[in-house]
Amino acid sequence: MKREILFRGQRKNKEWMYGDLLEYNGKTQIIQHHFDGKWSIERNDVVPETVGQFTGLTDKNGVKIFEGDIVIPCLTKQKGTVIFKKGMFCFEVNKFHSKLAPLYQSLLTGERAVNEYEIIGNIHDNPELL
Repeated sequence: MKREILFRGQRKNKEWMYGDLLEYNGKTQIIQHHFDGKWSIERNDVVPETVGQFTGLTDKNGVKIFEGDIVIPCLTKQKGTVIFKKGMFCFEVNKFHSKLAPLYQSLLTGERAVNEYEIIGNIHDNPELL
């Protein structure tokens, strides 16, 4: 099975960019590849704190889940944030109490289907949701 490696980052104008991650000379950029008869590359500076990796999972609506997304498991209705910790993508209910669960598991029901989460926002655009 092929794994899609994809990052997102937000430009200073709040526009989200999706593509490969490049960090050099103190700059953080998202690189986008385009093919219109020939290949071209677009490099966009992004705010480093907004960069998150695609988890490889989608929510119940088919939307890609990234680090920094605020999600609700459909079974528990307990919202949390997607983070990368201990070598895996996790669902963090409360960073002050550090209640973590692997993203592919439900906190209360054990094994779960991939589509049981719903993205309701992200920590950069919607911090009030936390």
